[in-house]
Amino acid sequence: MIIANISKNTIYIEDIDEYIKYQDGSPENISPDKLKKSRCLRNAILSGMLEVVEYDEQERIENSLMYMLRKTKQKKPEPEPEPEPEPETYPEPPDLIANDKSIEVRIHGLFYDASGYGKVNRHLARNLHNCGFKVKIDPKRSQNQLNEEELRDLVQLERVKLSKNHISIDSIIPSFAEMGTGRYKILYTTIEAYTVPDQFVESCKLYEEVWTTCNFSADILRQYLPDKPIYVVTTGVDPELYTEKGDHFDFRPKVKSFVFLTVFAWNYRKGPDVLMKAYFDEFSDDDDVSLIVMSRYQGGKSRYHKNKIKFDIDEYMSGFPNKNMPHVLRLGQQIPESRMPEIYRAAHAFVLPSRGESMGLPPLEASLCGLPVIMTNVSGQQEYLRADNSYMIEMDRLQEIQPGMMKIHYWDKQKFPALTSPEVHQQLRGAMRSIYENYEEAKIRNGRMQKLIMEKFTWNHTANAASQRLIAIAKKLKG
Repeated sequence: MIIANISKNTIYIEDIDEYIKYQDGSPENISPDKLKKSRCLRNAILSGMLEVVEYDEQERIENSLMYMLRKTKQKKPEPEPEPEPEPETYPEPPDLIANDKSIEVRIHGLFYDASGYGKVNRHLARNLHNCGFKVKIDPKRSQNQLNEEELRDLVQLERVKLSKNHISIDSIIPSFAEMGTGRYKILYTTIEAYTVPDQFVESCKLYEEVWTTCNFSADILRQYLPDKPIYVVTTGVDPELYTEKGDHFDFRPKVKSFVFLTVFAWNYRKGPDVLMKAYFDEFSDDDDVSLIVMSRYQGGKSRYHKNKIKFDIDEYMSGFPNKNMPHVLRLGQQIPESRMPEIYRAAHAFVLPSRGESMGLPPLEASLCGLPVIMTNVSGQQEYLRADNSYMIEMDRLQEIQPGMMKIHYWDKQKFPALTSPEVHQQLRGAMRSIYENYEEAKIRNGRMQKLIMEKFTWNHTANAASQRLIAIAKKLKG
């Protein structure tokens, strides 16, 4: 059988430990023996990530696979026509889909912390409420990291009473899913790796359907759950909050004239090792440049953990003896979301060489605040990264994560980009230098990114995608 990878991602075939790289649709031959041996390979074909270019009718496995593929396609609705191209202006985010309050929705997950899940859940709950759904939030216990203004409407939604006929959304990491009440149960989650932990797969099986934050996560999950309904409900950004106009944060101590900013929870997945080594190698104290690291350590609350970021940065610096090192400033304080635009506006470019993201909210926020984006072209951020709107760092290879490396147990033995090759190092150095020396060109690129965000990645887009599914589910339940 001759197939072509059309997913625009490298596909990992776990049960035979092989990779099928995206090569712009170039065909590749797959032997019948390999098809017989690998269920994951067959699922990748049936899910549409691998397109069949040619097959041998005399081979039973190939003929059988094509029969199942035709059956699958017969069940799929006709694709909607491509939308007309937008004029070269920034579109307004879409209006929210109106709905009556007969549809009851419970959302369980993190709400009161500063995590990505917490931010997604807050915006989802508020916007579904604004759409007209009767929404109750069921917060998972966590440290409160919100101010009084951010808490006010959430407390009201926590007090809402629902009937037994509600639709339940668990918006949470699958390992921590807790099956709740309701007539119909949805898991809203994400996958940042190129493989899926067994416990994630088993958790997904408990739900009627699964929502993911990006097409990358959906494609990966479909390899393990070919029969599970999986829908993409992308996350987004608030275009009224994140704008180029407004106050700028006053960094203390003072920073230099050009500022690179990175925002992430300090852990191996986010690529701090990749960023620090490239920054220290490319720049020196002679360059009028600063790197602001807005980060808190993910892994503990002891004095050691509080100082872990400083220790790590000092260790990366030690790899460059006898060099006048470029300026680095770490910002570890908790900043309310209402003030985050001030942080972004005080910088000039955003950089995050992450090994995996669900979508990555900080790059979207930074872009709308005027910052050109440097990011690895992997996982969920492929949803919005383009060659003409950002500075993309291509990955080198996938590696198996050794136990303890991520400080999160469920990522042990899973596959992530290594980002350790000289090629990756040089790409990142070159991207930072290019933005520093050719800033006007970088701003033009970012204008294209801003336009794409407004077209596809606001919280209204998130709420409308969720609304469409919830309305369809409610109709189904009514019979």
